[in-house]
Amino acid sequence: MTDIPVGMHLGIEEEVYHSFVAASNSNLSTIKTSSPAHLKWNLDNRSEGPRSDAFKIGSAAHSAILEPDLFEGLWGKAPEKLDRRTRAGKELWADLQEEYGGNILKADHYNAVLGMRDSVYAMSTARALLEAAGEAEVTLVWDDEETGVRCKARVDRLPASSMI
Repeated sequence: MTDIPVGMHLGIEEEVYHSFVAASNSNLSTIKTSSPAHLKWNLDNRSEGPRSDAFKIGSAAHSAILEPDLFEGLWGKAPEKLDRRTRAGKELWADLQEEYGGNILKADHYNAVLGMRDSVYAMSTARALLEAAGEAEVTLVWDDEETGVRCKARVDRLPASSMI
């Protein structure tokens, strides 16, 4: 885990944000709904292994909607009929992993993510907000005045007027 200074930070990758040692809504919710022991276990056992399809779809949709210019470079689409038991299938899968790491979606999941993105952008108000000047995935870090606890948040979209 890493420490992060107080302030507003742009361009922090999701994995890096999650490695910062600070209280967050997710962490506090785990304590509230379960226990501090559950939070400690979650933090100590954060897996770098394969993520579930649901988690990957959610992360990809988040990327496609909030950072559409980065989406195609971050997320790969596996061919519909990829047989990873064959030599050609193994080679293609290795190429995808080299380019996208663990960010490879099944073809139908990739298409669903694009559908989600298109549905959001089809709403004029949502589109205007997402295309307005501002930054996506802004990391905020502060020390709580009452407790002195370091806190963090990741804002989906911060309008430019809020960044002054």
